[in-house]
Amino acid sequence: MTFLPDGRLLVTEKPGRLRIYPDGKLSEPIGGVPKVAYRDQGGLLDVEIDPDFARNSLVYLYFTEEAEKQPKVESDTPDPRLGPYQNLKDVMLKGGAVARGRLDGGEMRDVKVIWRQEPKTTGRNHFGGRLVFAPDGKLFITSGDRQRFEPAQDPGANLGKIVRINPDGSIPDDNPFVNKKGARPDIWSLGHRNPLGAAINPASKQLWLHEMGPWQGDEMVSKRDSRLADDSRKKLGGADDAFAFAGLHHADLTALSPGRAPGASICNGERQGGGGYGGSHRVPAAFTSLRREKRAADGRQ
Repeated sequence: MTFLPDGRLLVTEKPGRLRIYPDGKLSEPIGGVPKVAYRDQGGLLDVEIDPDFARNSLVYLYFTEEAEKQPKVESDTPDPRLGPYQNLKDVMLKGGAVARGRLDGGEMRDVKVIWRQEPKTTGRNHFGGRLVFAPDGKLFITSGDRQRFEPAQDPGANLGKIVRINPDGSIPDDNPFVNKKGARPDIWSLGHRNPLGAAINPASKQLWLHEMGPWQGDEMVSKRDSRLADDSRKKLGGADDAFAFAGLHHADLTALSPGRAPGASICNGERQGGGGYGGSHRVPAAFTSLRREKRAADGRQ
């Protein structure tokens, strides 16, 4: 969800509905929203408005979509790394996508897809799905690995990546893989599992991410330096997993347990109180603080 300049709230509903929340009551669904492939972790996952919304009325949506051509298979291939609970009956070829359109009353107009996860993959989860505008106007997109492991480390695919594009979908000239043979130019960083939370720190202007890890593996990461996640994990603890979560342009700052938190936000405080997500979080993983970043920068826990 995101706030409009007039204080109303734009809210996504996972099955594919976008609504406005004014004066304590939800509106009817807004028309013109792209068709959503709603299943398990897939659906309409995020909404963001353009930094210049007051002038251009542009709204951005992250959603999952099915491929036009579907494979003729009856079962997905099991992967022992995913454990015993695998839904092999989901054989839809699908992936994440970002569309933008102009909000005109109760309708999205001139809607166009400006980015897609590539390649699309069959079944499974881990879409990522967060949209964040940087102070320079560039759009960050979190792209999950689709539970396929290896593509997260492959610069030729944008699965398991943080993507950075211009608002119209074009590629910024200063992205790290521009003009690199065999690499996608939309990639900003690689080696991610399922980044479900993202926010710009208002003090440092850095992008902070929350990675959905396996049990005892959630990680808060920041675009700080080029240390690899394996090195960071040795220093800080965290997931014993097949992934290098934080890649080329950032490293872990802390690891949180257990791993299943759905979002991230920057708040001004020592900690965010609450009942503890999943029964055992000391600090809910959906929040971090400016004070924690200062401690990390000073080399303190």
